[in-house]
Amino acid sequence: MDKPAISVVVPAYNEEQYISSCLAAIRNQDFRGSYEIIVVDNSSEDRTAEIARSFGARVLTETRRTAAAARRRGFAEARGDIIATTDADTLVPTNWLSHIHRAFQATPGLVAFGGLHNSLNDCPILPRLAVKYGMAPIWTIYGLFIGHMPLFGVNMAVKREAYLAVGGFNPVVTQGEDADISLRLLEHGLVVLDSHFKVATSGRRFRRGLFPGVLSYLPYDFRGEWRVGRLLLIPSSGNGFGSGGGPMAFAQTAVAVARIIRGLSRERETLLRVREGDDVPPWMRRGESKGKTA
Repeated sequence: MDKPAISVVVPAYNEEQYISSCLAAIRNQDFRGSYEIIVVDNSSEDRTAEIARSFGARVLTETRRTAAAARRRGFAEARGDIIATTDADTLVPTNWLSHIHRAFQATPGLVAFGGLHNSLNDCPILPRLAVKYGMAPIWTIYGLFIGHMPLFGVNMAVKREAYLAVGGFNPVVTQGEDADISLRLLEHGLVVLDSHFKVATSGRRFRRGLFPGVLSYLPYDFRGEWRVGRLLLIPSSGNGFGSGGGPMAFAQTAVAVARIIRGLSRERETLLRVREGDDVPPWMRRGESKGKTA
């Protein structure tokens, strides 16, 4: 069997309501290269695996019921040099794979690429509007705190070589595996988030309203699992939040702000080239990504 250019990994647990639409969208791509679809059945108790097979997907089983463990299982079996991932309750656009492929082709040193998401019409209008118009500015502000804008597992792709180099998804985390691996991938090259590149995902967490939906994410242990000890705003001691303040805190804040502004400027330049099919940016040709994984 020929090696595909891209592997698409979809973790799924009891997703018989959504997975047909998800896989139909993945199959309906304008990408002219070869790609494979891998669905990781997270020990579902419904017809998820059966439906996935009917769409020609390769179905794997993962008994640990977390997205991190399921993605890790799928990425381990993926054969493509580029591995993309989305969720089973998500619809990707027809140019999803071609845009991802073009981004990696046009950008030397790029090891991970992704975008944002909108909500489907299965939740109230306030959460839909908040996600549609608030996600990009909120994520940009969040980037100020950690020095870059993390990718979303619902809409991201990585170079297989770089993924293996960082040890893959952390199977211990229960949420935030996408943000965690984004941070680790930075050590191997460029991680770019295109805020205009979007998928549509289920708003089921927000069916009772915006704030109940937001609260559903809060039980997640940010300190232990999202490695907030790497925040530049607070002097860190060890792996925790750190303590103290004063001149050092202000200095680190300045470094964080400068870093995100520089990073956003470079991302904008990169994305313009990706969208227009132009040459790579001059700063890349000067070899500033030297020593990074291609």
